[in-house]
Amino acid sequence: MGHLNSVGGIQADGAPVSGGGLSQNGKFSYGYASSPGKRSSMEDFYETRIDGVDGEIVGLFGVFDGHGGARAAEYVKEHLFSNLIKHPKFISDTKSAIADAYNHTDSELLKSEISQNRDAGSTASTAILVGDRLLVANVGDSRAVICRGGKAFAVSRDHKPDQTDERQRIEDAGGFVMWAGTWRVGGVLAVSRAFGDRLLKQFVVADPEIQEEVIDNSLEFLILASDGLWDVVTNEEAVAMIQPIEDPEQAAKRLLQEAYQRGSTDNITCVVEGMTDGRNKRKMLDMQWGVEVAELHAGSCSECPTMDSFLQRHELESLRSTMLKHEEAFRHQVHELHQLYRVQRMLMAELRSEGLKLRCLANATLSTTKDAATTRLWSSTSTVTNVHQRKVSSTELNLFFDLEQPGEAVAAEERLTAAGKHREEERSSGGRRKWMDDENGVELTLSIGRGRGKNP
Repeated sequence: MGHLNSVGGIQADGAPVSGGGLSQNGKFSYGYASSPGKRSSMEDFYETRIDGVDGEIVGLFGVFDGHGGARAAEYVKEHLFSNLIKHPKFISDTKSAIADAYNHTDSELLKSEISQNRDAGSTASTAILVGDRLLVANVGDSRAVICRGGKAFAVSRDHKPDQTDERQRIEDAGGFVMWAGTWRVGGVLAVSRAFGDRLLKQFVVADPEIQEEVIDNSLEFLILASDGLWDVVTNEEAVAMIQPIEDPEQAAKRLLQEAYQRGSTDNITCVVEGMTDGRNKRKMLDMQWGVEVAELHAGSCSECPTMDSFLQRHELESLRSTMLKHEEAFRHQVHELHQLYRVQRMLMAELRSEGLKLRCLANATLSTTKDAATTRLWSSTSTVTNVHQRKVSSTELNLFFDLEQPGEAVAAEERLTAAGKHREEERSSGGRRKWMDDENGVELTLSIGRGRGKNP
């Protein structure tokens, strides 16, 4: 898909420029206005671009405030968004893609500046709209402010050398911050992060700070502007000033005009993006408030509600509705957890049953094995005597296995039988006794010597 864009800084005759457009899906509109203000040269640039990436309609908006010449700001305007939408993770990991695109663009800018022997730099305040997400990335002191629920919120931070963390980073890198009309890096540069600035690059980085916002019907519009606006207009004043203006281009022109009238001495560039759902909700609230005021006047009410009190009541009603929705979602989650718990209990019962069966089978197998081993042991020991001083007689075996026979009678019989067998074996073996280990097939021979000085 192709893209719609307007990029630039100022017309050839130095007159202010303005314009605007609407996204193809109708979810957001935009307007811009840019002027050199009271300066003779123009170093501000901007870009408003709607493109299609992987089937998604995306909006890319940026304000680039140059210093040391216009070259750096113009380069960033021409290359930053092109590098971003070509990034393979632009949709899947937009924050990572933004950081990579910022640093890659800065690196390429520095390479191009070497041959030109220039040392220009630029800020970059950008807003990327992807689906229901708004991602704001910032380097330098061009600021981004949103209007959410009728209130102003800064969604970027001005990078100034006197900020504690920025000063610490600069000093850790070997640089210094000093006062020269304002706090400056190396006594030269009034911003602590920027594109370009080749001679100060070790201290002045182009790493963006990125903030993500959800696009819902409470988000009404976004303002991106160079410090030519923010030097003389506060965040709250800017939001209140353009909140009644539906056309983003007219809103941007209104901000530019106000900054000029308040005596801004810098170039002034403003970009306004209006969110259709948020704007429609605002119009609906305005209409409801107007109806309530008219009804109260018709009833000769001595006290009319203010817009703030109306919005406060509406916010409470909206909060109550949101809480009810969350409660319903929570109940559904609890129901699913109970179902999962029941399934887990069934699985555990089956596992216990299977485990019991396996233990019974193992015990039965072990019992059979022990019985067989015991039988072999008793069979072997019944034929072996006087080994390691353990004497097990066949009488004991018979007593063990045949409890019905009288113990004494069996024992006497066994002793007579064993003595007769032993005497017979001695005669036949010449005084040697033999036993056979049935299990191992080993024949044991015991030689019995005759006592000296005694007759046989």
